[in-house]
Amino acid sequence: MDILKKLFGLSSSSAQEQPDIVFGRYTDAYKDRDKYEAWDRAMAEFDKENYLSCFENFFFYLRDDDSENVKFKTTDGIVYFEIFQGSKLLVGTADPMNIRVESKIAKAESLNIGLLRRLLELNFSLKYGRYALDANNWITMIFDAKTRDTNPYKLYYGLKEIALNSDKQDDILESEFGNLEAINTSHIKQIPTEHLKVKFDFLQNEIDKVFAIRKDSKINLDNYPGALAYLCLDVIYRLDYLLKPEGYTMEKFEKLHREFFENNGDQAGLKNANLCAELKNLRERSFENFKEELYEVTSTFGITQPSGHDRLVEFIKGELPNVKFYENNGHYHIAQSIYNYMVGYCLFNYSLPSPDKAFLHLYYLIVNFKFFEKLGFNYNFFENDKLNKSAINNEIKKISRIYSEEYGSIEADTKMLNFDSVLNFSKTYLLMLSAMSLSPSKNVNV
Repeated sequence: MDILKKLFGLSSSSAQEQPDIVFGRYTDAYKDRDKYEAWDRAMAEFDKENYLSCFENFFFYLRDDDSENVKFKTTDGIVYFEIFQGSKLLVGTADPMNIRVESKIAKAESLNIGLLRRLLELNFSLKYGRYALDANNWITMIFDAKTRDTNPYKLYYGLKEIALNSDKQDDILESEFGNLEAINTSHIKQIPTEHLKVKFDFLQNEIDKVFAIRKDSKINLDNYPGALAYLCLDVIYRLDYLLKPEGYTMEKFEKLHREFFENNGDQAGLKNANLCAELKNLRERSFENFKEELYEVTSTFGITQPSGHDRLVEFIKGELPNVKFYENNGHYHIAQSIYNYMVGYCLFNYSLPSPDKAFLHLYYLIVNFKFFEKLGFNYNFFENDKLNKSAINNEIKKISRIYSEEYGSIEADTKMLNFDSVLNFSKTYLLMLSAMSLSPSKNVNV
């Protein structure tokens, strides 16, 4: 199945008519059966001390057939491999005695105490790899180990650690320390300037809407901290998914999410104040800084852990009662943000089955239709400023049909949907998803 089907739930004929733009974070949580079989072979070969065969099966497991994210070959008893993770390229060798892999992060024109201290502090958070300086003063992440001590599990998590950290820290360190120069970025695909401007304007406008609602709301949101939190988290999750930023902005979104849900005793009002302050800071960043964080990349490791359809259903059912007060009292902007929050939270935190992800992406397509139009998408989900019932139902059926071979019959009851307004549609769409049953993927090797 091609990558657009996995990400968007679109047929090939339809997908070819739309811009080639990727949304959301990469996940490696769901693979085809032959990949899981390769993992089992890698484990068996390791136990037999057939290390080269173990490595070959392991890298086949990692490789995504829809992208050239992993390259490997065996020559004279050595496995040479390359792994792409975002803006970074991991290069390594593995033989029956040792395995070593490096990821070049940035070139330091000069060294200073602040930079070296930061690298030392970052080392304390690592379990498998380490930050180092090579002979050219290039900041490098390294993972090396004895082959006999590195089973596929340890190898996977060791590679994942340096891949995710090097991909994140290059942009962060470069933005903080002006004497660093980006390296190994030739594989990055640049985004057209017109798309960058659309995304930048969207970020600023959506953050502005949060503060406008806070100012003009009929209720004092400082007395309703839950409402303000929904507004802020909704925009954070939507911007993360729709803009797919790297580096500083991505790290900021992750930090805001982490700090808000951290059980540290802080009052809700204090946490909301932090959310608002950081959103304001993001709003004030220049286009020149922002555009450096937007580019298309190939990845191998995902951040989120796999979650089943039941997790989505449980989360939606748990959050739906929180909307009633705001709907019943006419606070429709807040109610809409809570529905958006449910979708965004699941996409941000969970690696959901492909059909669920496609249905949630369709929700964003409809609710944020003007944003997608500006990027060049030409869906007809609206007609004369009203929801196009026929077009939306057809897209839902299309998603169900595309994934039926892998997941069996998908019963999405479109009769539950209310097309009178975006708010009513949002509510009934999430109710439809929470009532939908989904069998496990037939590709999973159980």
